[in-house]
Amino acid sequence: GQALLFDGTSPRIVSVHIPADRRFGKGSWSFMAMLKPVQFSIDDRQNQRRLFAFGTYPDAYLVIDLMSNGTVSCYFCYKVEGGKVVSTGGGSSFGLKTGEWAHVALVCDRAARLISIYVNGFTQGSSTIAADFDGDFALGGELTLGSGWHNYWGVMDEVKIHRRALSKADVRAEYKGLQGTFGVKDSPEAAAAEQ
Repeated sequence: GQALLFDGTSPRIVSVHIPADRRFGKGSWSFMAMLKPVQFSIDDRQNQRRLFAFGTYPDAYLVIDLMSNGTVSCYFCYKVEGGKVVSTGGGSSFGLKTGEWAHVALVCDRAARLISIYVNGFTQGSSTIAADFDGDFALGGELTLGSGWHNYWGVMDEVKIHRRALSKADVRAEYKGLQGTFGVKDSPEAAAAEQ
């Protein structure tokens, strides 16, 4: 009966300070949430809206965005000695729709060097993390839902963050447990995109 409403403006975010012993560091992690977007686009060259951020840019930063076409994207970066910024990321092949609930999950498996993005329990994108990517995401400690930069516009509920890589079965079970409550129908297009 309660959810977070983001209006796309910078003041409307949720910010939490994560204690040092609970930060992502060099470990695996997963993010899941139910989303009902109102608008994807924003009048800017970087036409995307931010769902989630952690850390300090560009020293050690993790973000999840919705692109203007509704696809999910992620960008992780850190700065090495000498000031060079090293980054990785990925995106989904299947986009969300405005006005409809969808379950979104991102799994960053540092041991398997793999980023996987799920929409409604189906894998919709995966990318490999380079062998030399060695970011330590323990700086800053501020975790936000939404962002002061290109804030998400829509409703968000059932947010869960794990400091481990969830399996496909874990993600699917979470989605199935929420599907009826939020009235989400399985999409043949999503299943086809997973294939």
